[in-house]
Amino acid sequence: MAASRMRSKRVEMDEESSSDSDEEYTVQSALEDWHYGKSEQTITNYTNRVKQFERFLAAKYNKTLEKAKRKHLKAYFTMLNKTCSQIRPDLCILRSMYRHFVKVGLAKKDPTHRFKVAQQLPAKQSRDLSSEQVRKLFAEAQKKRSKVTFAILQVLTYAGIRIGACASLLNKDVVRRIDDKNVEHYSLRVLKGKGNKSRCIPLKQSIGKSLHAFAAIQAKKSVFLFPGRKANAPLTRCAVHLRLKTIAKRAGLPHVSAHWLVSTLLSSTTLRIN
Repeated sequence: MAASRMRSKRVEMDEESSSDSDEEYTVQSALEDWHYGKSEQTITNYTNRVKQFERFLAAKYNKTLEKAKRKHLKAYFTMLNKTCSQIRPDLCILRSMYRHFVKVGLAKKDPTHRFKVAQQLPAKQSRDLSSEQVRKLFAEAQKKRSKVTFAILQVLTYAGIRIGACASLLNKDVVRRIDDKNVEHYSLRVLKGKGNKSRCIPLKQSIGKSLHAFAAIQAKKSVFLFPGRKANAPLTRCAVHLRLKTIAKRAGLPHVSAHWLVSTLLSSTTLRIN
């Protein structure tokens, strides 16, 4: 008798604990699980886009994220009034989130399932810059006599990293090494880059030497390679983007962005520039 009572009590306790755990699993905890393993920059981007959709649901339909339906998505994208290529990133983020919600049991159906936007048209022009165009960008940076902007261009052009990773670089991330044959080797250490991964990117010797000298000067002011107005904080992503766009406009290349520089590096065009 006593044994059967003990068993029944254990079953009741297990049921209570399982129900408690289900109740504790909220939208917030699901989002935290979804963010796991992603970089800070990615999490910030995802959070901003999800919050915008969440505010739309609450204001127009009095719904929470897990209650959203396909018609709500259609109304939201109509409200955004964006092109198909601009909508696609929002859709990809929401699709990833709702797949996770369904997986953990927070949502019964995925409103993004088979939700499609029009096919993206091919780019009107190639994103590969010629050697002459890259030289124009550096020439404009020299005219402006801004060593910071020139160094930013070097990092974006020859390392091919994101603007956010560029802005948060430290002076010690420009690494100099001398091998057994007394030859200098330079590399750029990127911590928590895309996919929250860290890696070391080799640099051309001339670029590495220039960045290493620049880092030595910057180290007297701040730990950051590109400090902002306050020495204890780096330049923001927007500030780096603005510097790049300003130089690009002056060089007659207003369409150029950081993505163009990465594409140019991958095509090996810049590797031929001395």
